[in-house]
Amino acid sequence: MRLVALTAVRGMNGGQSLCSQDSTPADDPILFFKRNRTSRRKLWGSTAILACLVTGTACADDWPIGTMTDLGTLGGVNSSALAINADGSVIVGVAYNASSQGHAVSWTDGATTPTDLGTLGGTYGVANAVNADGTVIVGWSFNAAGRIHAVSWADGATTPTDLGTLTGGSDSNASAVSAGGSVIVGWSYTASGYQHAVSWADRTTTATDLGTLTGGYYSSASAVSADGSIIVGWSYNAAGRPHAVSWADGATTPTDLGTLGGSDSVANAVSADGSVIVGTAYNPSYQNHAVSWVNGATTPTDLGTLGGIASIPMAVSADGSVIVGSAYNAADQQHAVSWTNGATTPTDLGTLGGDLSEANAVSADGSVIVGYATTAANQGRAVSWVDGAVTPTDLGTLGGNFSVATAVSADGSVIVGQSNTSSGLTHAFVLRTRAAAPMQDLNNIYLSMPILADNTAIVFARQVGVLTDLLNGECRITPGASWCLSTTLSGFAVSGQQSALTGRVSLGYAVDEQITTGLALAVTTKDRIGDGAFDIATMPSFGLWGTYSAGGTAGTGLQADIAAAYGKTRADITRGLGLDNVIAVAGNADLATLAGRAGVGYGFVGKGWLVTPSLSLETYRMSRSAYDEDASADFPAQYNRLTTNLTTATLSLAGEHPIGDRQRIGLNTGIVADVDYTKAGLGGTSTIPGMGKVSQNETLHRNTIRPFIEASYSFNVGDRSTLSVGAGLSRAAYGDDPALSVQIGYGTAF
Repeated sequence: MRLVALTAVRGMNGGQSLCSQDSTPADDPILFFKRNRTSRRKLWGSTAILACLVTGTACADDWPIGTMTDLGTLGGVNSSALAINADGSVIVGVAYNASSQGHAVSWTDGATTPTDLGTLGGTYGVANAVNADGTVIVGWSFNAAGRIHAVSWADGATTPTDLGTLTGGSDSNASAVSAGGSVIVGWSYTASGYQHAVSWADRTTTATDLGTLTGGYYSSASAVSADGSIIVGWSYNAAGRPHAVSWADGATTPTDLGTLGGSDSVANAVSADGSVIVGTAYNPSYQNHAVSWVNGATTPTDLGTLGGIASIPMAVSADGSVIVGSAYNAADQQHAVSWTNGATTPTDLGTLGGDLSEANAVSADGSVIVGYATTAANQGRAVSWVDGAVTPTDLGTLGGNFSVATAVSADGSVIVGQSNTSSGLTHAFVLRTRAAAPMQDLNNIYLSMPILADNTAIVFARQVGVLTDLLNGECRITPGASWCLSTTLSGFAVSGQQSALTGRVSLGYAVDEQITTGLALAVTTKDRIGDGAFDIATMPSFGLWGTYSAGGTAGTGLQADIAAAYGKTRADITRGLGLDNVIAVAGNADLATLAGRAGVGYGFVGKGWLVTPSLSLETYRMSRSAYDEDASADFPAQYNRLTTNLTTATLSLAGEHPIGDRQRIGLNTGIVADVDYTKAGLGGTSTIPGMGKVSQNETLHRNTIRPFIEASYSFNVGDRSTLSVGAGLSRAAYGDDPALSVQIGYGTAF
């Protein structure tokens, strides 16, 4: 099973890419979960979106909330925070030592002094990016020969691993890393001195040449999706112009993403799921505009400006629904902007009273944007925009007059950047806006959807059982009587799956000796399905029925019946119960079922038995109302109305035999066969990463042929009153466990 995690990855070009899921749920997710729930590594989710692998690294719980914290230096004057992992527990960047050498550094779990990650023997190095769980950091370092080499630090190492270059090349750089750390991308010089995009897979130190566009000499990879399947960047073409490119599914030659009719374009970020690539492209007027490529498109979509000549995107949310960056207005002022839900014109995010602002990064769900804005006094401030705000919030400084926010954790709770101190030095800072969200397993969050669909199918099967009982709820007229009344307490259960206890009252009237009509009222008790995933309230239901018997009360000759029933209840629905490291999300909805039945049979007497073979058709329409999960919970979803139809045919052979004057036994056996069934399926939207659209059918195997056998005993307690008991065994709609039913009743005629 491939693991899932997301992270913010910042490249050398200043762009940010929010990486996406490393996998999709298994084909049989419930079975897979049952087999692997104790062995899989854990992932964590957040209110905004996401999750990091649990490898013993604690979440960032030590930096104070609401206070910009100075992260210090290595004894030198300056430091910068460039990237942050998914839960905000690992920050990476660069800091100077007392010898004025800049070294790659990290800050982990509340530390306020950097950890020196060393160099390859040279004087300088930088950590550009970190994967989701903070176990893989990438960047570059000078070696002893004064050449720049791509490097990585894995599993807490404080000395870099040289990732080398293409054969014969002199320099290389690692600019981004996939969420799981398995794919690193960047560039390397070739033996001929040309810069080529490269990748390093599965922690190897051998670079793979990703090539260039036909006839071009240069290329570079800027960002990578979380599972490493989509890499984006740029490449020169045969005309010597840079074009945005992508590499998909291990390709080693780039795909040209085109321009807006101008000469150049660049791709600098990719959404979490790889569905949205963003960058810039020139139009025929030589204006450089922000652009996007959606779902594999190779022609860019112009995202426009604020009336000025240029715009640039810097980052994109996990599902591609929020793009952030900056754009020029008609007054030639650069303002931070956002593009949401496919918009092709930017939204101005304003400034702090000055002329300039920039949006540098965005949380995974797009709810927190961070960057930079100037005040009326022309002082730069780190700022944030939260929950769709179009005016920035000043995050302050470390005592100086300038700060900038460069990155934000996936859940939006931790912001990093750099700020001037009161002494005028530039130091890295961290700002926690709230406590980190609890760790969650993203694959299990995915798994909650098929489980919810399956539980819905089981609930509908329960509704069918309840309404089937009501469709068969007629009472019996005795000779000489015009009315009948019966009260029944019945129940059925499928081990570990569902149960129902129903009290029913039926009243019938003999129109003549052959035709009886009536109504039935029933109340079914509460039930909890899926360990409480569905907490179903008491369900009232009612039915109308009519019977025809050619032989009257004797039950011989042609037999026919028709019935209709309707029941409605309310259910509290909780998704994610019973899944490791998943915070359950609740909602509630109405459940309703409309049912109809028509049957025909023939009764005859043989060897003291009244034998009646019969055939009937039943139709059911089950529905669950549209509903929204708790919006304040992690990863809420909104579900469309769900309707499922079922038509069955029942072939049965019933027998009844008197024992003396007052007792009677009955047997009934047969099969129920599905003639038509529409699977229970979920549809809607969610904030789950990689699952903005919910589309999930039930995954359970349905038993379309279900044999049954029933036995009953009745005792006449008076001339027209009867006590009865019965039991039945049948194949359940789902699973291998049988459905058991029992019934106790009292009937009278008058």
